[in-house]
Amino acid sequence: MSEPSYQRRTKHPTLSVTHYKDTVYLYCDGACKGNPGPGGCGIVLLYNQFRKNFRVYLGEEVTNNIAELEAVRFGLSAIKDKTLPIVICSDSTYVIGLMTKGWTPKANIEMVEALKKYLKEFPKLSFLQVPGHSRVPENEDADKIASFACEVKGEAGVLKETVVPSTEKAKKPKAAKAAKVPKKDAYKDPYYNDKGAKELEDPDSEEIRRLVEEEMAYEEFEEVDKKRRLNEWGIEEY
Repeated sequence: MSEPSYQRRTKHPTLSVTHYKDTVYLYCDGACKGNPGPGGCGIVLLYNQFRKNFRVYLGEEVTNNIAELEAVRFGLSAIKDKTLPIVICSDSTYVIGLMTKGWTPKANIEMVEALKKYLKEFPKLSFLQVPGHSRVPENEDADKIASFACEVKGEAGVLKETVVPSTEKAKKPKAAKAAKVPKKDAYKDPYYNDKGAKELEDPDSEEIRRLVEEEMAYEEFEEVDKKRRLNEWGIEEY
């Protein structure tokens, strides 16, 4: 069997695992709410064009390490043909270390030994450690399902087919803007419209004509006064 590997996509910051034909890919993840607390497993099984998702509720007093180990066991129990090549994809350093690197367990000793014995029933089995929360699609799905299993609970130790829960939050509808109520007796400059643009609303109105005449008269007065000051004191401004 060819060695499983990563294949980095060029346009997106996403890692994908190369899936070879006629090989079962088991993505498994464990979760708990509290460590210890309510625990669950998320499992995604791929085989050629086929896919199935499973969840398992594990009970109330579960640690994260127990959930990771149980995710492997329950995932393998969903595979009917043990002779097929199987790749277990996990982001758990704990599981990878115990199952492939000879780590000695300090806790969960009986569970670890039972799982190692169970793995021997699958002659073409290998492990692949995938980086957690790195957008490996199937691994992300397994993580979502594991958290979902902790929340919905149910009968403990039962493998249930499931869908990948959505993590998108529903958007709150925008509140309607309150209509602006004009203030009573508010001063309104006839030189400006409601938006503040400097333009006459009605250039033919008597009010506008009066204001224009007053402004022109004032400008004429300023010009005369300037000449007077220049003649009398030799200055334009003071």
